[in-house]
Amino acid sequence: MESLNSEEKKLESLHFESKIRAHPSAVAKIWTKYKQHGKVVKVKRTGRPRKTFQRQDKQLKEEAGVNVCDRTVQNGLKEGFSYRKAKRKPSLMLQQKRTRLQWAKERQSWAVDDWMKCFFFIFF
Repeated sequence: MESLNSEEKKLESLHFESKIRAHPSAVAKIWTKYKQHGKVVKVKRTGRPRKTFQRQDKQLKEEAGVNVCDRTVQNGLKEGFSYRKAKRKPSLMLQQKRTRLQWAKERQSWAVDDWMKCFFFIFF
């Protein structure tokens, strides 16, 4: 009687798996997680978070009107963007540091009125 019950369960699970279009091992893994935790726990994934959702990718593919894979859509979206590493600006030379320090020391004891007399030109 036990073997008949297990055979029925196997047939039932095969029917369920074909209905949701999932591989039997995937269904088994989800079922084991459910039995362990009482719910299906999504594990936080590492890596860069997605900028578009799968639904948005699907809409993009449908709007294009062609049958393309996800990677093609991603590459197409990346074409408009370019990556450039910013150049490091050179450090101050020793003479420049000395000049700046001398300038600061000369004006260290200035009052607000003295600073109001200065003109600072900012060029954009």
